[in-house]
Amino acid sequence: MAWSRRPKLVFVWMVAISLMGEFIGDAGVFLFSGTMQNIQDQEANDLRRRIEREIDARLAIEKRLMAMGPRSTLLYGSSREKFVGHLLAFAGQKAELRICDLIPKNLFRPRASDETMQLAMILQYVLSHDAKWSVSRLADDNCNGGGVMLSVSHSAPQNTLDAVKALIEALNELPILTIGPAEITPRPPQPHVFDNDTKQEVHFAPPGTDTLVITVLAHPL
Repeated sequence: MAWSRRPKLVFVWMVAISLMGEFIGDAGVFLFSGTMQNIQDQEANDLRRRIEREIDARLAIEKRLMAMGPRSTLLYGSSREKFVGHLLAFAGQKAELRICDLIPKNLFRPRASDETMQLAMILQYVLSHDAKWSVSRLADDNCNGGGVMLSVSHSAPQNTLDAVKALIEALNELPILTIGPAEITPRPPQPHVFDNDTKQEVHFAPPGTDTLVITVLAHPL
């Protein structure tokens, strides 16, 4: 009887060992697959972060190159639409545009550089035509520096202060360097301008407390 049970016992042990081996193998596959998945996830995360860094670096280079070119070119296309979108809430805002960056054409007739004049003119058009602001004709100013300077009265109403903040954000987003807000400085004497119809001299009205003065300075780069 003992010999008759031995084959059965051997068979049971063989089945048990086989099942244990299969279990251990499945457990190993499960653990190994989990480790492999973690490695793959880590590699995917590393790749995504590397791509994001490369994109950020490329955008920074493109933004730098844009800032080095003529600033007026930044106010076209979708950039212009975004710029105007920041300012439409302040339709009717009074603004005075001044031009600095004067270089001597001759001793008695200085002129602004072409780049500065182009930026001043397109700002005047976009602010008045697209953003619906009330913008004066261009005025000369005696100053130096680079960028666009924003100035307001120390007693400016809150809506004007909010408009200054919105304009600074809109210009910086282009990107155009801004300075201020500062206190409005007196406007220097202006060249004589005459009305074509009446032949009368046209005088600048002094800026009010609700007027935002935008002074276009030289290109900062």
